[in-house]
Amino acid sequence: MSDSLRFLRSYLHWASIAALLLFLPATHAAGLNDTGITTCSNATKNGLPCPVAGFPGQDAEFGSNGFDFTKLDAAGNDLPATATNHTCVRDNVTGLIWQVKLSDSTFTFDQTAAYAETVNSTGLCGFKDWRMPNIKELMGIADYSRYSPAIDTNYFPGTPSSGFWSGSPDANYSSNAWSVDFGYGNPGGDYYGRADKHNRSNALLVRLVRGGQSFDTFADNDDGTVSQTNTGLMWAKCSEGQTGTNCTGNATYMDWIAALTVANNSNLGGYNDWRLPNFKELQALVDYSRYSPAIDTTQFPNTPSSWFWSGSPNANYSNYAWYVCFSSGHAYYDGRSNGYGLRVRLVRGG
Repeated sequence: MSDSLRFLRSYLHWASIAALLLFLPATHAAGLNDTGITTCSNATKNGLPCPVAGFPGQDAEFGSNGFDFTKLDAAGNDLPATATNHTCVRDNVTGLIWQVKLSDSTFTFDQTAAYAETVNSTGLCGFKDWRMPNIKELMGIADYSRYSPAIDTNYFPGTPSSGFWSGSPDANYSSNAWSVDFGYGNPGGDYYGRADKHNRSNALLVRLVRGGQSFDTFADNDDGTVSQTNTGLMWAKCSEGQTGTNCTGNATYMDWIAALTVANNSNLGGYNDWRLPNFKELQALVDYSRYSPAIDTTQFPNTPSSWFWSGSPNANYSNYAWYVCFSSGHAYYDGRSNGYGLRVRLVRGG
């Protein structure tokens, strides 16, 4: 390829990325919230100051270390952080506004639309465009440094440690839809902050949201990396162990400690700041409209329908870390030193 053609190809590639960024929504709906985790871990202990020798590049070493919420009164006006009578909460990272006080009732999935209509008829906080949050939005307000409930109760007081419906249907079973469990309550068991699926006939809680929804946009950088332009993250195109344009070969299994080290030592694409994605970043890569694998396979070919490590330790169990399964988007946790290992995809930026 001549130098002029190479230059033209490079110019058109980056121009396309710039165009995608230009047309992102003006609201900050594309922003990703932090996990809330502010300390590091080793194989068996949580709450350690960062960094921890031998366990490099953990969740708490990156990101904003917290959330940015504003309390709103019944008319939608800002209140001080010390207020206790707020009606709604604005997430200043995503631009979304959340309902605070919950209904005393639970709902089946098919009853949630009617509930949203009822709330809209009241003009909650001055708005009439309340809706069900999608699964990524709902997980976005979970605080993974807490449990029972896994949410900031200063801003969301009275939140039960229980399951909440999202508006996201299950791509594999039409009778199911996605939910998030915010603690130890039922249904959902003791999987605080966990994304899980329930039959639509089950009765769960509902927390409504308003604001624009973000949609994934990607750009292949032609160097083994893919830019997720709606989040500002750059991903490894292939899972660790795979190579080439089509990501051939077998993705490597490794425990959490090895995964952290592999990420820290990578120089993929000429960059030396690779790391394991935190739990929310990894979950943001899931495409919940797909199944087995639940990811854009044009951008990330040959992705195994398997479990992938995050860099986020579990706050309640001192020897576990969070993972995301790319068969369906299911999120859970596993032992940091398990003998069989999970898969790994690297990220940088954010």
